[in-house]
This record gives sequence, structure tokens and C-alpha cells, in this order.
Amino acid sequence: MKLRMDEKYLDKAYCDKKAGQIIWKKKWNNVSHKQLAKEIYGHAFVFYRLPFLSKCPCFDKMIYRHTTDGIDLENKVDRYQVIWEILWKIDDFGVFSSFFLHFIV
Repeated sequence: MKLRMDEKYLDKAYCDKKAGQIIWKKKWNNVSHKQLAKEIYGHAFVFYRLPFLSKCPCFDKMIYRHTTDGIDLENKVDRYQVIWEILWKIDDFGVFSSFFLHFIV
């Protein structure tokens, strides 16, 4: 299934709710609710908060393009799950994440 990119997915609570709806509606059991929520959030985070990645050839092909065409979800753990986990945690720092991202840009 594919979700259109939407700024609502920058809200972790919204991603949790959406993931729960998808898992319930589709009867998925090979991916956890939390893994799916983190994947949805991660795509939005990269797309909306890290647009500079589109200028980096290695990241553009590997990550950024993966996020720009919408959010492809399947009943399995995404191959980029470790990235989604990291982004979920980075943003737990709130203001710190903006400060941190300023220096890596």
C-alpha cells in the first residue's frame, strides 16, 4: 500500500494511530505497529526536515528518493528500519534535533 506524503506524518502520535489503522484494516502480522509508525514518520522526517539530502548523491539515491515518491508500506519490516529507528529517537530530543541538524547541513 502507498501513502501520499503528508506533513501530518511529522506527528508521532498521528503515525501511531495511522499504523494501528493499517495493521487492523489490512490484518498485517509481519510488521509491528511501532515499526510501521516509525517507517511512516521516518519518511516524512527525511522528506520535510532533511531536504538537503537530495543534493548528496549517495544519500539521494539511497534514502531521499526512497521517501519522495510517497510511503510504500508492506506487511514486513522495511529494509531501512534502522534509519527510521534512529530518526524516531533523534527527534525525541526536540529542540536539540534542530540544533544538531543545523551542524550536519
